[in-house]
Amino acid sequence: MTCKDENLFLRIQKASIFESDITLMKNGVSVTAKSIMEVMCIAIRKKEDITLVADSINEQAAVKNLETFLSNKQ
Repeated sequence: MTCKDENLFLRIQKASIFESDITLMKNGVSVTAKSIMEVMCIAIRKKEDITLVADSINEQAAVKNLETFLSNKQ
C-alpha cells in the first residue's frame, strides 16, 4: 500500500466511525464518504476544494472531526 493509498484508507476509516450519512462533493459530483471506491472516483487532490455534508444523529461532530482531519490540523 502506498502512502497515498494509506491516507485515503485513513479518511474512509475516519468517516466510518460516525453514524451519520457523510457525503463528499467535488465539482458537482457527490459520493458517499464511507465508500473507498466512490471517493477514489472523484480523485481528490491536495488543496482542492471539496464540500463535506453529514446528515444524522452526530452530524456536527462528524463534520468538525473530518474537517480537522482532512485539513491536517490535528
